Amino acid sequence: MKLGDIQLYEQEISVDGKIQTEEVRIVPYTEDKVVLLVRDVSDRKQSELALQSLLEGTTSVTGQDFFSRIS
Repeated sequence: MKLGDIQLYEQEISVDGKIQTEEVRIVPYTEDKVVLLVRDVSDRKQSELALQSLLEGTTSVTGQDFFSRIS
């Protein structure tokens, strides 16, 4: 890895029987060392999924289906 490059990805692991979503960042510190940061983003991920579900539900009601129902 070059200095200044940051790798970012998400992983899911099982903790006490529950799925936990983690964000992993790998940041070069020197030419031969990196800093690895891992944080739990499960709550954020659940909020994103709930918002997406709400958006999809609203779109289906206010899209073409909406106009078909009122005509």
